[in-house]
Amino acid sequence: MKFVFCWFFLSVFLTLAAQGDGALWQGIEPSDKYDFFLVENFEEGHPWQFSAAKAVASFARNGPAEFLTAQARETDGDLKSQFARDQQFAETSATQFRRDLPRRGELAKELFIPFMHPGQESQIYKPVAPVKIYGLPRAVAFYLKSYEQRHTISLLFSAPGLGVLELAAADLLYKGWRRIEVPLPVHFHRRNPRNQNRHEIMFHGIKIQSHPREPAGLCQLAIDQIMVLTDRSEEQLPGAAQKDNWR
Repeated sequence: MKFVFCWFFLSVFLTLAAQGDGALWQGIEPSDKYDFFLVENFEEGHPWQFSAAKAVASFARNGPAEFLTAQARETDGDLKSQFARDQQFAETSATQFRRDLPRRGELAKELFIPFMHPGQESQIYKPVAPVKIYGLPRAVAFYLKSYEQRHTISLLFSAPGLGVLELAAADLLYKGWRRIEVPLPVHFHRRNPRNQNRHEIMFHGIKIQSHPREPAGLCQLAIDQIMVLTDRSEEQLPGAAQKDNWR
């Protein structure tokens, strides 16, 4: 009974986290303080892989983010405009913090994972090399396509002095594409004593956890444009105390 309640409350939390308060990034925009770091948009050809367990049976391929294409439905308009705004934020921050501009496109990554023992299995899809993200981490957002299954998605990070941290992000109990935005909790706010004691985290990938009430079979989803918002004000004003207004 406790196990069932655990899944119920996790599902409620993920639904609320995905809905947010309606304002992208809670109204924050790019500046010399806020960095909208593009972790992955699956346009650059960066190598990703599944974890060793079940890696042979699972597979990934490039596919279209349909809400961006000519085949987009009229109801996809809001999602398309949100994607365009996120894309612009990533480009503005890349210029501000002297990174290469990301390549634009309509590709997403489609994942296919067999779960023969739901509730007892999970799979991880990850970049071959973890991605370093500088600054105090505030929130993460990405675009996720689901096929109405009970499985759940978590994002994997690590912080200086800690192991890999799992951030519950979304369930898959809906059909189509959604934008998911989740605040990063305070225990992700760690400093690296080897880098002038500044904040930083590492992104390690996504975890798909099977649900015990889902029938055995293939889990299918697609993901696109993973971004992390960080506060880099310490780099502009070393030693200055910054007021934290993030809710």
